[in-house]
Amino acid sequence: MFYTLVIIGILYLLLIFLAGWFFERKLSGSTFRPWMPYVYALALAVYCTAWTFYGSIGRAANSGLSFILIYLGPTLALFLWYPVSKKLFRLKNSQGISSLADFLAARYGKSQALGALVAMLSLLGILPYISLQIKAISESFSFLAQADIKSSSSTADPALYVSLLMIVFTIAFGTRYVQGNRPKAGLIGTIAFESLFKLIAFVVVGIIAIKSFVKHPQFDQAWLNFQSLSLDAEGTEWMSTLLISAFAFMLLPRQFQMGIVENNSERNIAKALWLFPLYLLIINLFILPFAFMGQVLSPEVNSDFYLLSVSKILSGDALATLAFLGGLSASTSMIIVSTLALGNMISTYLLVPYFAVKNKPATKRIINLRRLAIALIIILAYLYYHFIALSNSLVSIGLISFVAMSQFAPAFLGGLYWRDAKRPAAYWSITLGFIIWFYFLVMPNLAQISELNYWLNSPFSAANIAARMGLSTFSAASFLSLGFNAILFVFLSLRLNSSIEEQNQALLFVAADKFGTKENSPSLYRGTAPFPNMKALLVNFLGSHRTEEVLERYARLNNINWLSSPLADGRMITYAERLLSETIGPASAKIMIASVVQKEELSQREVLDILEESKKVLLLNKELSKRSDQLKKATEKLQEANDKLLEFADLKDEFLYTVTHELRTPLTAIRSQAELLQDDPEMPEADRQMFLDNIVADCDRLTRLISNVLDLEKFESGNQKLSLTKVQVGDLIRNAVANYQAMALKQGIDLACDIDDSLKGTYADADRIAQVITNLLGNALKFAAADGGVVRASAIQLEDSVKVSILDNGNGIPAADQEIIFDKFYQVRDQTRRKPSGSGLGLAICKNIVQMHRGKIWVESTAKGETCLCFTLPQYTKNPLKS
Repeated sequence: MFYTLVIIGILYLLLIFLAGWFFERKLSGSTFRPWMPYVYALALAVYCTAWTFYGSIGRAANSGLSFILIYLGPTLALFLWYPVSKKLFRLKNSQGISSLADFLAARYGKSQALGALVAMLSLLGILPYISLQIKAISESFSFLAQADIKSSSSTADPALYVSLLMIVFTIAFGTRYVQGNRPKAGLIGTIAFESLFKLIAFVVVGIIAIKSFVKHPQFDQAWLNFQSLSLDAEGTEWMSTLLISAFAFMLLPRQFQMGIVENNSERNIAKALWLFPLYLLIINLFILPFAFMGQVLSPEVNSDFYLLSVSKILSGDALATLAFLGGLSASTSMIIVSTLALGNMISTYLLVPYFAVKNKPATKRIINLRRLAIALIIILAYLYYHFIALSNSLVSIGLISFVAMSQFAPAFLGGLYWRDAKRPAAYWSITLGFIIWFYFLVMPNLAQISELNYWLNSPFSAANIAARMGLSTFSAASFLSLGFNAILFVFLSLRLNSSIEEQNQALLFVAADKFGTKENSPSLYRGTAPFPNMKALLVNFLGSHRTEEVLERYARLNNINWLSSPLADGRMITYAERLLSETIGPASAKIMIASVVQKEELSQREVLDILEESKKVLLLNKELSKRSDQLKKATEKLQEANDKLLEFADLKDEFLYTVTHELRTPLTAIRSQAELLQDDPEMPEADRQMFLDNIVADCDRLTRLISNVLDLEKFESGNQKLSLTKVQVGDLIRNAVANYQAMALKQGIDLACDIDDSLKGTYADADRIAQVITNLLGNALKFAAADGGVVRASAIQLEDSVKVSILDNGNGIPAADQEIIFDKFYQVRDQTRRKPSGSGLGLAICKNIVQMHRGKIWVESTAKGETCLCFTLPQYTKNPLKS
């Protein structure tokens, strides 16, 4: 099992590298853009570490449902996280922020000292948490491989080699760009992949295990044992855990890195608001079953590893190996992102200011310093695990780090929403909070290791102070550190003064949601600087290629020619400082800009005026954008109207052509026959009578055509009026059928009608409805089959209307034409079909008559391909015109 596990672990780590290479290429393109909100939400699930896979089960086994608080806190924090993350996203772009240290340093006057403090304390707080992941990898491997890693040499520990591989991966995919806040597609894609993998692994292991649980003979006993476990917990314990986990979700370096730095769009945030809680819900579904079954099946095993032991007992090595890979995925993703975030902070505030000097190419040096910081952090975390963390539980290590990172909350939230928050207040409140944290949560561990029993038993020990307060050590540490931290922050902020620059930064940060884009960020520099000096400074820290790229884009957007404008104005200086902030942090960027620009401080009134002017410009841009959208929509509507007019013009031309054609045909016939009669006085009487009859018939045809055109014009103009009387539709049908019987017999067509006996009378214009029925019957006789033709007229009573149907067994009407046969002169539109006799206006008139009665007319095709024209008339018991 030892070598099998080694091979499987190596293959998984190789898969991580392949995923990083794949996503680095694919996520940068437009093809994956629709999937980015889901990738972003999954990347936020880096919150679920080895603690979730192992520690939560251990906590549930020992203290019941309290484990859920670690996940309920972030879920509740999402209500605050949405506006906070949107604001931070804009600040990232406008201020060049790439870490929590950058945020606090930039907000409080671009303070190098505050940035360095945040970097050092973050390292102190998160180093145990990274060591937790290494501990989980080592002990889970040791458990499954049945190898005693603790008693072996450190070179036999797989966690050592995983740590080294994590250094390589983080450097390869996290330090490709000198800009710290530039989204790294390979990194975020890999973290999202690992989040999905650990979720699938946990769910698969959970489902398979539960199927075995319910069949196990000790299941009932395990459930009874778990129910007997005291689930009562102090309200203060629950409250402190909720509060600390909520702050940790926002302020942990890995969460800030994934949630803000690696985010490339505000649209991603909304998707995470429901996807992330759903992820937490699913991954926690199986924690309780493993907790209470582990107590029965593996009572001798450390509760942190019930997942592995129970999986192995119930389903063998294969399922346990899948659980191990899920835990490995959870651990490696946390190590990668946390060390990248810490590496950026440590290099920016503790290494770059001393090793990356001005007037020397610094791009490669900055990247190498960042890589060095990443390597040192992972090595220190491994040493912490190897010499200190071996005896601590996973949960205790995780909670220590959570409380540590929560100490930034007052300064973070105050800086984001409170203009009066001051730099000394942030500096000393954070320091005080960490001192209390260290005393209550770190000192006891160090005292146990050093065997300082006199301190552990003294009245001033953390445990004894917490006991006198009636709290656990964790709750006491949480409330005291955060309480004194917040009180000192507010007290000093109200009592102390701040510099003009700090006041200006406060205005920019508090109003970030109004001036958050790169283009709309207001300039607080007055004066100019030589452009060659500014360009040389950028080349030093960004490299020549990147500098040319950003300067060319800036010149294009602002219509500037650097050859004719050799001076950089205030906007350009602000832009250059933001670019430098992305690389060396806001504090160092301020120092570098000051070396080439003689900055003149602006008063707070002037800054407010600039912000107000920027706000007006932003509102004007929004209004212009809105008007532009309205103009675009109006243009589209005008284009549609124009297309309609062109269509109507074509229909008008077609109508005129058809009418003149229909009129010309009988007129030509009348003229030619009249000329024959005129030219031949001696024409036989029989021929003369035939020509006269034809002339009369053509005159009748002209009369009908003109009447139809006039009728249609009246209908469409609304000038036609109906004369409604009580009518029996069945009688109208019978009369029409009787009138056509002679013609039907002559053509050999079977014509009949079928009238529903329950048919009721209704109010309608009898003459017009008779016209509709006659027209439809005439068409049916015209198109019925030549041999064995059949035409049927029927009427049935519906609930609130009368339905009339005229069916013929002709060739039918194509489905594509069934919607347009009621158009004027429809028959001339299909030149592939033989044009029948008639004007082509009959069905259009029928449609208008039926619609004036508020009925409907349509075509139905039967299964045999026959044609059935149907119309309905509303059932009126009273004359609707009078009522």
